[in-house]
Amino acid sequence: MSKPRLNSLRSLIVAAAAAMLLACGSESSSKHTAYQEPRTADVAVAGIIDHSVIPAAENFYTQAAQLDSAAQNFCAAITPTNLAQVQNQWKQTSTAWYRLLPFNFGPTINDIVEPEYIYIDALRHRGINNTESIRADIRTMMDADTALTLADFQQKGNQLRGLLALEILLFEHHNTASNSAAEILDDYTNSHKCAILSIYSNRLAVRAESIVSGWTNNYKNSGKSYRDLLINGELESIKTPEDGAPAAEKLIVSAQEYFDYVPRRLVLDKAAQLSGNIYPQLMASVAAVEHMVEGQANSEDSFSALLTENSPRYLFTIRSNIQRAKDSINDGNNADIYAAFRLLDGNMKRELKDGIGIGLGLSFSDGD
Repeated sequence: MSKPRLNSLRSLIVAAAAAMLLACGSESSSKHTAYQEPRTADVAVAGIIDHSVIPAAENFYTQAAQLDSAAQNFCAAITPTNLAQVQNQWKQTSTAWYRLLPFNFGPTINDIVEPEYIYIDALRHRGINNTESIRADIRTMMDADTALTLADFQQKGNQLRGLLALEILLFEHHNTASNSAAEILDDYTNSHKCAILSIYSNRLAVRAESIVSGWTNNYKNSGKSYRDLLINGELESIKTPEDGAPAAEKLIVSAQEYFDYVPRRLVLDKAAQLSGNIYPQLMASVAAVEHMVEGQANSEDSFSALLTENSPRYLFTIRSNIQRAKDSINDGNNADIYAAFRLLDGNMKRELKDGIGIGLGLSFSDGD
């Protein structure tokens, strides 16, 4: 073989090898960039907030407003039909609250001392069942010489108000605790009870509207929505009980705390006991987190898309445990529900956090 041909062959081999190395390097670089690129995570978070969190807040307000309307209609005409309607609307409202509950940050914790969520659902704070305290307070109001006023209501502690108080007002007789529709209807012949119901339902709707306003319009009188402040990293520019942690961290930590809270505080044995609505409520929470993970259909800007690229086995684990939770709820098996929620608690801490490539400095805590 002549020398020029040998040199030419060598040149071709070197060029081919260089091209292969360049291609491999580009592929590795692009994969690394997709894993770490903050903008991709930011777009995913914006989608979650816009398509999961804010709709959950808006639906809670819609349901709370409809509950208030149903309560006023019931008190205007105390009939079995209207009682059934207002009871069903309480269930819809409480279920809507549990759809929002895994996203317990921002407008729901807008105050250090008395955040909105404690007013709505005091059980979420420390897992304390206030049923007997509320029953005693209702008996006192029913036996009073004058009907409850808004000024009276505003003096009450948050643990005596919210969804639980409305459940007790709507699903049992104030003296006998009977859940008979006939006895509940008879209880409302005392006009004091409608005065209580009307004020409690109205103030719940006001609180729900405040949460929506915070997310979409004006958070803590800043002139900006919490959504924009969070996504743009501007939370530390206003006085807020929160730190300036990135949005993805807030979403994951809040979901983790929820899944820790339910078994830790034995929520299935305490919440929605009179209405029998606990399973739909828990299903709504699981659906909310599932939507947070999966994102919009066919969207590449989602946690599931990041997990698919970075660690498909993590996504498989999360999906499997979400399905396990849903199956356990459908079966009404409390022990299995608690077990599934504990697994999802761990999945938020490990698989989801690691799989979307965040977590330096990210810490988790108990659910309350």
